[in-house]
Amino acid sequence: MLRLSFVVFVVIGLTSCQGALPEEQQPDSQEPQTVEQDQPAEQNPPAAEYVHLDGWSIGRGIILVWPTGEPGFSGYFYPVDTEVALEAFADTDWTFVGWFSSGGDLVGENPTLTLRLTEDTFLFAIFEELAPPPPPHFFDAIVVADDGQFLGVISDDPFDPDSLANAYGTYGSEFSSTSIWNPYGRYGNDFGFYSAYNPYTSTPPSIFIEGAFVAYLSKNYMLMSAIDPDDVAVAIGRFDVVREYP
Repeated sequence: MLRLSFVVFVVIGLTSCQGALPEEQQPDSQEPQTVEQDQPAEQNPPAAEYVHLDGWSIGRGIILVWPTGEPGFSGYFYPVDTEVALEAFADTDWTFVGWFSSGGDLVGENPTLTLRLTEDTFLFAIFEELAPPPPPHFFDAIVVADDGQFLGVISDDPFDPDSLANAYGTYGSEFSSTSIWNPYGRYGNDFGFYSAYNPYTSTPPSIFIEGAFVAYLSKNYMLMSAIDPDDVAVAIGRFDVVREYP
């Protein structure tokens, strides 16, 4: 019994000694702290940047662009730094003037324009109507009807007996049968086969210079090289016989 009591005492003593350790040697009862380190924030790859290209044509013409981008409500969207080519085409009797920015600055005068898009871009393509040909000044040219009748000389001399400018001459009077200015004559009425004022005839008077055919003198604009007799009247100063101003 004594031996058993000794063993119990030893066990109890060890327990007591452990509980009597100095305070500074007591194990830290606080929970271990976790040191947090700054972690780099998760970054998504940057989204592709797009710019907008748009343009208007002023006048009569069209704009073509290559390549075409993603269509928007108007114009196209392109990734930044895309190179595009634009080309302007003028309608008949119109001409291309130039490319202009939305602020009115001239960008280029060539119908073909190449751009590298780094920002939203708006362009105007300006077209201008070609000036009509100047009134004919075929001075000393002669006018001959399709039936062979001589009809006078185109000149601004009001005293030349053969001039269409002579209001009292054989070929310049409104009352002469051989005058294109006679609205009731064979060569000046609205319906005659040989009349300069018939818009449907295929046999109007012709204009010759030094024996060579130059043009028809006719209101029929479907004929090649047709010159309006009213233009001739204005050119030689015969405003009194003009029937329709251009």
